[in-house]
Amino acid sequence: MTFLRSAAAVTAFLVLFISCSGGGSDAVTAPVTTISLTDSDVTVEVAFSHHLTVVATPAGAIPPVTWSSSNPSVAIVSGGYVTGVAPGTATITAKANTQMATAAVTVIPTVVVSIQLSRSAVTMAPGGTLQLRANPLDAAERVVAGRTTTFTSSDTLIAVVRSDGFVAAKDVGKAIVTATVDGKTSSLAVDVVFPTPISAVVRAAIPLGLLKLNGYSLTLRNDDDSLTLRSTKLSSWPLSGSMLLADTVQYIARGDTTGSDASWPSAMIANRADLPASVSVVFIPKKVSLTSGAFAGSVIWTNMSDALDRCGSPGGQCVNGFYPETFRTGVEAWPSFPVPVALTGLDPADSATIWSALNAMESAVGRQLFVPVSVHDPANRITVQIGNTLGFAGYARWQFNTSDQITGASVSFRSAGVLSRRLVQHEILHALGFWHTCSWPSVMGGYGCVGAPEMSPDDVGYFVLAQAIHDAETPLRMASGLLPCGAMSIGATTRVTQKVSCVGDNWKTPMEDARLRQARTIGIVTAQRDSAP
Repeated sequence: MTFLRSAAAVTAFLVLFISCSGGGSDAVTAPVTTISLTDSDVTVEVAFSHHLTVVATPAGAIPPVTWSSSNPSVAIVSGGYVTGVAPGTATITAKANTQMATAAVTVIPTVVVSIQLSRSAVTMAPGGTLQLRANPLDAAERVVAGRTTTFTSSDTLIAVVRSDGFVAAKDVGKAIVTATVDGKTSSLAVDVVFPTPISAVVRAAIPLGLLKLNGYSLTLRNDDDSLTLRSTKLSSWPLSGSMLLADTVQYIARGDTTGSDASWPSAMIANRADLPASVSVVFIPKKVSLTSGAFAGSVIWTNMSDALDRCGSPGGQCVNGFYPETFRTGVEAWPSFPVPVALTGLDPADSATIWSALNAMESAVGRQLFVPVSVHDPANRITVQIGNTLGFAGYARWQFNTSDQITGASVSFRSAGVLSRRLVQHEILHALGFWHTCSWPSVMGGYGCVGAPEMSPDDVGYFVLAQAIHDAETPLRMASGLLPCGAMSIGATTRVTQKVSCVGDNWKTPMEDARLRQARTIGIVTAQRDSAP
């Protein structure tokens, strides 16, 4: 007896034995005298198929085969594939010319191989309830209908469960709720705890002159519970309440304005053991109106979801211009502008090109950004020089102290006499904390992204926004605050990259990024290839 669940979609075929006359002459087709089936007794589950193959003798032409079922309400057949319809028996017949062969088919109910639960673990307070749903699955991971599910609890003093899967927490402790279908089981771990009191001071800051907020809300959320507070204040205010704490808790802050004054929601993930007693919220506007510089009057609509995420371009260098490293370096840790710049080993022509490019950046932004200093002056400067062996037209590198604060940056160009204002601005923006971008036409474009010959209005808009965030959050450091949803953030000590999603009720826990973690440990290098647009 053959018992298979195969559902392969291969057409039926005949196995014929063909003999050839000697001397290389064409084969002579002989009439089929007998046929047989590879399986004469088959067992198949409802909704699954089994393939029957016809074997014909002697050698000769391949005749057409007609298939039929004696009981189509139990089993049907097409092209040799027998599919179970309902439990019972049927006879499958294959007919080729005048020859016939049959197979006895027994159809059995679909076998349950696993159970899919709507939850695998839950944290509840005494008195809390949960509706647990269980779906029995077959071997193809399809839901099997019409089966009875039984639910049991390992400790009814901790949690009880009704026959329909409704779970009720009784007392503090742990229990296992088990669902059983046809001998298969799946379990839900129930952890019943008292809600944990939450007490923290929330301090809100907004980029000066860029956003008008009437108030905001802050939600603490995990898989099982949430705590939301709203405030009409834009200063420090206490957060208090209680919630069920899982291993990680997500903070989500949202401004209460909409339209042109709307802000991007922000998020932070905190471990249960490291819940902060003080939370800094920096609201980032969706609209930036430029009021000074070459692009005064322009309105830039920011897209933090795109600008803070990887842009997907090949080469490993495209991680988008307003990458969170901007906050952790160019925004948070750089000294206030103007930034000291020291040129070393450059001829007069290249020096003139560099300062022409920097002056053009200042004109675009509408403020002084740089001041020339000697290479012998203290640190916290950008040092510009000729000579690198990385094969790039130019590259920038940051230096950090043990607190992850920037202590300086260096920009190195490959050779003298080939500098352009675009290349200089590109690498200087790297030194200030910006990365390549595919989110807008930019002097930071490259690796297949849309480039611009010099700083574009969007570049200026994001640059102004970065500085406004720096001003707004001082002395509330972004390191203890919230990042825009969709951001990738690198922890100051653990160097673990986090990916946060604030869409609906879904959110993601921290993910490691080995490449960035390693790069941060040895000092980050960003680069511009000769062929970059």
